[in-house]
Amino acid sequence: MGDGQHFWASAEWIIMMINSFVMQQGQKLIIGAGVSLDWFNNTDEISAGPLATAWGPVKVKFSNYRKNITVEWQGNWRSEKPEIEVCLPGHEPVIADHDKISIDLNI
Repeated sequence: MGDGQHFWASAEWIIMMINSFVMQQGQKLIIGAGVSLDWFNNTDEISAGPLATAWGPVKVKFSNYRKNITVEWQGNWRSEKPEIEVCLPGHEPVIADHDKISIDLNI
């Protein structure tokens, strides 16, 4: 970060990492838009949370098993659950059914 007091730069890095896992866009919560499939080269599972959103905190988990990624989320929603869109880089976005808490994607 250099030799100055660049706390804002550190904050930007934190925001970037949070947005890799969950990002708010309008009335939609987008999950995984910044999660690189390369991250799974050395591990089978990546998780983050609880992460603050406008709808309440949410935990997300990505599990890799034999070319299949399971994306799970668990929200402590304040009121109505948001529309969930799972969008891994290089894949078409998938809108989750309202009663779902996970989606399986073939990679």
